[in-house]
Amino acid sequence: MRLFSSLLVAGFWLFSGCAHRLSVPANPGTGQVVSALGVAAFLHEGLLPHTLDATYEVIRYDWLQEFHNYWRANLGPHRWTPSRDCNDFTARFYADAQWYYYGLNFQTGTKAQALALGEYTYRTKKGGLHAIIVAIADRGRGPEVVFWDPQEDIYRNGFRALSAQERKSSLFKRL
Repeated sequence: MRLFSSLLVAGFWLFSGCAHRLSVPANPGTGQVVSALGVAAFLHEGLLPHTLDATYEVIRYDWLQEFHNYWRANLGPHRWTPSRDCNDFTARFYADAQWYYYGLNFQTGTKAQALALGEYTYRTKKGGLHAIIVAIADRGRGPEVVFWDPQEDIYRNGFRALSAQERKSSLFKRL
């Protein structure tokens, strides 16, 4: 009877979606560590970033989509509302990604104190303000600055290309 009960619970767990919810993305880091001055060099335009740590690990470019899928299914907000808008999505994504990285690496001895990922607020072409994620990521060609919008229900493809004007209008950067 005990074996039957265990199998019943395991079957329910597998088919209820709980097993899927527990599948997590791989380690986000590439092993490349960038100093706070290196981050400032990547984000050279406009206001210098508020770097709160001394060292950052460059992330894998494809990890942003992997983590976003996991985050939306398990952690993050599910839709935009006036009280849960772009800065809330961005702040939550940033915090959850950093805690995820910390959980994977707190005993590994990595020299990086955080992911090279942060919050970025800029003025859009229409004149409004918008908050997104900025990251230093590597897709096999070396580290580069990329922008990610965690509001998937609004922006189907999370990667964003900002114009030179939008990048110059940046009001806030925090890594």
